[in-house]
Amino acid sequence: MRIGIDATAITGKSKSGVEWYTRHLLVHLAQILSHEKVFLYTPQPLPFAFTRTLPILWKVRVLQWPLPFGWVQLRLSFELLLHPIDIYFSPSYMPPLYHPKKTVVTIHDVAVKTNADVFSGFERMRQRVALWRMMESASRICTVSSATQNDLRERFPEMDTPVTLTPLGIDEVYFRSCSAEHKQRVREVYRLPEKYFLVLGRVVAKKNPEGAKDFVRAYRERTGEDQHIVFVGKVEESYKQQLAQDARAFAHFLGYVPEEDIPALLQEAAALLFLSHKEGFGLPVLQAFASGIPVVIGNEPALKELAGGYAFICLHTAYAKAAQELHQLLGDRVRLERIRQQMRGRAKHYTWRRTAEKTLAALLA
Repeated sequence: MRIGIDATAITGKSKSGVEWYTRHLLVHLAQILSHEKVFLYTPQPLPFAFTRTLPILWKVRVLQWPLPFGWVQLRLSFELLLHPIDIYFSPSYMPPLYHPKKTVVTIHDVAVKTNADVFSGFERMRQRVALWRMMESASRICTVSSATQNDLRERFPEMDTPVTLTPLGIDEVYFRSCSAEHKQRVREVYRLPEKYFLVLGRVVAKKNPEGAKDFVRAYRERTGEDQHIVFVGKVEESYKQQLAQDARAFAHFLGYVPEEDIPALLQEAAALLFLSHKEGFGLPVLQAFASGIPVVIGNEPALKELAGGYAFICLHTAYAKAAQELHQLLGDRVRLERIRQQMRGRAKHYTWRRTAEKTLAALLA
C-alpha cells in the first residue's frame, strides 16, 4: 500500500493551529504506520528535526515549482500522475486536481459558510473554492470536532460522504511546570507586563481580537486592576495599528513566538482569552487547560464542546459580567485550584496518539 500526504503545512516558520495539527499528526502517524510506504509531498525541504525521526519507508518528495500559485493543483497533480498512490490524505488543504479515488481530507471548520463576513472578498472566495473542492473530491472526511461535523451536515444536507471524528491532541510539555529561570527569561525577552491575559493564535477578524481587547478594558474598569492583554501570533501591521488605537496603555503584540516559549507564557498569564467567532477545535483552550489557567471563550459550539463546562462563556458584548466572574475566581484560591485540577483532567483525554489512530482508521476504512 502506498499513501501520499500533503505536508505543506509544516514548512512555514509561523505556525497556527492547522500547522501544529499537521506536524503532531504526522509524527504520531509515523510511529504507528512505520511498516507502510508513505510519501510526504512538499514544495520545500521539511525541517531536519522532523525528517530525522521518520521511518525508513517514509519518503519526502520535494516538488519544486517556480510560481507562487498552482503547486497543489498542478505540480502535485503531475506527481500523482507519474507516481500513482493508493490513498491520498490532505490534513489542511484542498486535494490536487488529479488524485486517487480514495482521498481523505480534514475539514477544520466551515466558517466561510457560517461567518462569511469575517473574511475579505478574495479570502472568502478562496475559502469557498477550497471547501467545495474538498467536498467534491473526498471519499471520506475527517473533522476535528462534532460542531464542525454538525455544520457540514446542516450546510450540506445532500452530503453522503462518510465523516470520521478526529479530535486534536495536546503535547505533554504543557502539563509540566516551567522552571523559574525559563519564566524569568520569557518575561525579559518579551518585556511582559506584571499582569496579563493571553491571546494565542493569528490576529485576524475571525478570532475576534476586538472582543478580547474590549473584555480586558471591561475587566480593568470593573476591578481597577492594571491587567494587560498580550497577543501572540501573526498580525498584519495595519490591523495591529487599528487594534492598538484605543488600547496602547494595555495591549501588547509579540507576533510569532517559538513553541518552546508558549508554555511559560501560558503559565505566567492570569487567564487565556479565546473569544473567536468560529473555530473548528480551539487548540489554545486545551493548552491553557493543561497549563492550569482559567479560560474565557466565546459562545461558539466547538469551543463549548471542547471546554466541557470548565471555561467562562462570554456572550457577545457581555464583557462586564464575564470579567466580574473571572475576577471572583482569581480571588478564590480554593475554587481556582479545584477548577485547575478539573481542566487538567479534561485535557488528558486528548492525545495526539489518539488523533493519529482515528485518522489511520479513516485512511484504511
